[in-house]
Parts: sequence; structure tokens; C-alpha cells
Amino acid sequence: MGVNPTATEVEIKSAFFLLTKDCEPGRGQLLSEACEAVGDVDRRAAYDCLAYEAEDSDDKLFQIEPVCCSVCGRAPAQPRYAVFRKVVSFILVTRRRPVQGIFCVLCARKQAFKVSLISAAVGWWCLPFGPIITVFEITRNAFGGYEPPGSRQALQWRNALAYYHAGNVQLAFALARELASASDQKIAAAAVRLMDRLKAQGVPADAVPLKSAWAIRPQTVASHALIACVPPGALLTLLLSDAI
Repeated sequence: MGVNPTATEVEIKSAFFLLTKDCEPGRGQLLSEACEAVGDVDRRAAYDCLAYEAEDSDDKLFQIEPVCCSVCGRAPAQPRYAVFRKVVSFILVTRRRPVQGIFCVLCARKQAFKVSLISAAVGWWCLPFGPIITVFEITRNAFGGYEPPGSRQALQWRNALAYYHAGNVQLAFALARELASASDQKIAAAAVRLMDRLKAQGVPADAVPLKSAWAIRPQTVASHALIACVPPGALLTLLLSDAI
């Protein structure tokens, strides 16, 4: 539909209405199905990851592009699909709106903080559920958001092959070793085959494992907790000052 990979639900619906305004009924049906698919968090994640689906290949000339961040366009070694939810309250109604895509670590942290900041500003103002949902979603954002099942394995396998075919065998081996115990049996078996191939090419089996770039940082959690406390703290201060 011509929208950005991190487009919000509102942006997707706006694009849908513009595209279906003067289109043929058959194409309108396809667009309707597409809009319905990307409106569901897990179905949209599956669709986004499908673009990076990769099969194993022995052909060293076979080029595979690595997974790129939806925001900055860089190709991180450990991309992750993440869903961050912002909370918007309208006196009597509280809604959660997902912001999702494939991110590098830095862009994910920025996106999570931005979404939590919006939630802290406009998520509280509906009793009794506004504060509860706001705190829950800000906490989840602080710990990396929601990660659709299986998405990490699919993206890492794509990168393992991309780095292998690019000649970066150490990084390819490190990624394959992580995937050797993947819940997706097809990916796990292919990762083991890739490890065996790399060992045969001279990559040591005791190569240094890849450190996770996605470890939860205390300062990140603290920053989200701080912005969650600002609106109720400001309201309490205002009430106390009026009482005095």
C-alpha cells in the first residue's frame, strides 16, 4: 500500500482509503485483505519477515542481502522484530496502538522511548483502566516490547546466510550456533549443516560466541519508569498545592 514499514494503524487505514477510492472491485478486495492482514500484529510481522525468507545454498556466488532496520536502513548483525504499543485515552475510552517493525538495537530503544513518552502524556486520562494499561505498556516497552514468535529465528537465519555468502564466516558461524537449538526444526537443521560446512572450511568449533546486543539495561528501564511517573506526579503536586 506504499506505507513505511513502521507505519501506524492510522497511516495504514488512510493509505487504504486513498487507494480504494477509485479502484476496481477486484483490486479493492485485495487491498481490503492486505489492510486486514497488516492490522493484525502477528500477521503483519509474518508478512514483514517473509520479505527476508531465505533458503540454504552451497553456491558461494549466490548473494543474499542482510536484514535491514526499518528505521535507519542499516544491517545489524542481530536484528529483531519488535512491537511497541502506545496508549491513548479519551476520557471514557483507552486504546492501544502498535508501532512495529524490524529494528537495530539503537532504533528500537529510541522507538520504545518515544512510544512510552506518548503513552505517559496521553494514556493516563481514563479511569480506571487508563493508568493500569499505561503502566503495563510502558513497562513492556522498557523491556523490549512484544516480539512475535519465531520472528527472531527467521531474521537471524537470513543474516547467517548473508554473512556466509559475503565471506564473514566467523559471524555466520556465531549466528548458526545460536540457531542450532532453534524451535523451528527446519532452521535448526539448516544451521547445523551450515556449522558443519564452516568447520570443514577451517572455522574453529570453539569460536567466541556472539554477545547479545539486546540485553536489558537498567538505565533504560529507569528512564521509562521516570517518564511513567511524571504525569501522576505532576497531578499530585498540583492537587497538593491547591490544598495548601
